[in-house]
Amino acid sequence: MERNGRKDFKGSTRPKDKKFNKQRKNPPKKKSKSYNNRNLMRETKFVTLNSTNIQMIRDYFKTIALNLYDLFAQSNNYVLYQFEGKTRDVFLVPTSMSKMVKKLSRDLPLMHAGIHLGYVRPKRTHSGYVRAFFLSYEGGRFIYDFIVNDHPELLKDIQTIKLNGKGERSFLYGSDIDFEDALSNTSKLIKKKIIFVINQNDNYIGIALLLVKQAGQKKPEEPGQKKWDVHSRSQNFNVSLINLTDAGYYLRRGG
Repeated sequence: MERNGRKDFKGSTRPKDKKFNKQRKNPPKKKSKSYNNRNLMRETKFVTLNSTNIQMIRDYFKTIALNLYDLFAQSNNYVLYQFEGKTRDVFLVPTSMSKMVKKLSRDLPLMHAGIHLGYVRPKRTHSGYVRAFFLSYEGGRFIYDFIVNDHPELLKDIQTIKLNGKGERSFLYGSDIDFEDALSNTSKLIKKKIIFVINQNDNYIGIALLLVKQAGQKKPEEPGQKKWDVHSRSQNFNVSLINLTDAGYYLRRGG
């Protein structure tokens, strides 16, 4: 028996509805997870460095030591690669492994290989933002060891600061450097050039940067402040050594 188009028993169905049945037969297709991920982030690539970024790194190496990049290139021991994803990281891949890495990157989503030299990020300048290269902890260690072991003649061109035990512990906890903890001469350090930080045993533990800020007309009285310095035309300013990266952070992050 039927009542108002319904069957009078359990499991009854509604009258035929063309629109309703069409939706049931052809439900909207769900987009795959991989499709959604492609919309959220660009496709990742692990490729050899292009000429523009190579020039950027060459210019950066020159700020450390004038002939550093040329000596590095002449060794022909490494090939520069870049990972292009949400970030752009630069790696040193041994020349002997380069062909294998290039082949694997065609089929596998490689994100890391060799030594992490650094990364390319926007850098704020007076005229806006520009793309710039920044050295990583691993990259700093590679360059420092490369100079000490293979080209000690460049030691006179690089900036270093040696810390005592107290300064080393503080630096490895992520703190900036206190001038009182320096065992080496700091008067010749200049701005805009990285400083390799070493401990009492001459082991590399990170990189730092000299920062100079104007202190206004008031005479500086706190530690770390000087009345004059070659770094500034003003008589009153603050000088500090900023921790860019250190071995403690590298280990806490998991290497």
